[in-house]
Amino acid sequence: MATPWNFPLAMENFTKTIQKYPMTKPREFSIINASIKKGDERFMEQYGWIVWAVAMVLFAIVEAATVNLVSVWFVGGSLVALIVHLLGGNLWLQLAAFLVVSAVMLALLRPFVRKFVVPRKTATNADMVLGKEAYLTEAVDNLRETGAVKLDGKVWTARSLSGDVLPAGTLIRVVKLEGVKLYVEPVHAAAGV
Repeated sequence: MATPWNFPLAMENFTKTIQKYPMTKPREFSIINASIKKGDERFMEQYGWIVWAVAMVLFAIVEAATVNLVSVWFVGGSLVALIVHLLGGNLWLQLAAFLVVSAVMLALLRPFVRKFVVPRKTATNADMVLGKEAYLTEAVDNLRETGAVKLDGKVWTARSLSGDVLPAGTLIRVVKLEGVKLYVEPVHAAAGV
């Protein structure tokens, strides 16, 4: 017949084992005596490794969900705080390690990593039409959605930047490009005449 399980005896044996083979210093361990009261450091002494491991995983999940390098710095800080906890450091030392390592990683690595992560804006051939001058081949009327200009051998849809109607043959300057539409203004208006 099996003997019934004795929880207090099991906890006593577990505590003796922990004290017999301490990692750095003996910690008072008891699930029954664990307290999460405000200001009570016993909770972090007993379960701090779980707190730092969960923080590290959460920061990693947030980083994986974004592409803007938001929290990768805190993953490193959490890892160092976890190591400090396992070596027996108190709560203030763990928090200081977390903050210092996170700040150092942010300051030193962010500029380096942004070179590789931030996409460079590549100028297209369409951007080359900005600032060029040409003559309208069709009258520009934004309300009727008419207007065309020929630039570099290509006919573009043209719209007036100010909303004014511009007759065909008007000398214009391309001010803005939106999709395949050029927003133009008369050259004399651009010169302030």
